[in-house]
Amino acid sequence: MKTSSGRETKRHIKTVGEIVVLYLKEPREKMWGILLETSTSGVWFRGIELNAFEDFARQETTKKESFVGPSTIFFPYLRVEKIILDENMGMFPSLKKKFEEIAGIKAKERLLEDEL
Repeated sequence: MKTSSGRETKRHIKTVGEIVVLYLKEPREKMWGILLETSTSGVWFRGIELNAFEDFARQETTKKESFVGPSTIFFPYLRVEKIILDENMGMFPSLKKKFEEIAGIKAKERLLEDEL
């Protein structure tokens, strides 16, 4: 990234410990959760498939037995297409914020709950 004066700057974004959306390939999947660790071979992640997001958030409001829950998974970099921070985009709230509004609990705490 260049500044207005033309100098080169480095922008470091901390992603480990943040809530992200992982785009995977072969097979194509999208995952929502916490990036636990990165290494030269891949990423450790704790979360759920994005298509289960609404079910996961809504089950948390009932406090009954969980049918959908986060898993801790390793994905080799060969499968990782991109990693996107879960952030608000203009007037659209992040998935984290949407989860917290639906479930009434902190997303990070719930995703890390029962972690081994």
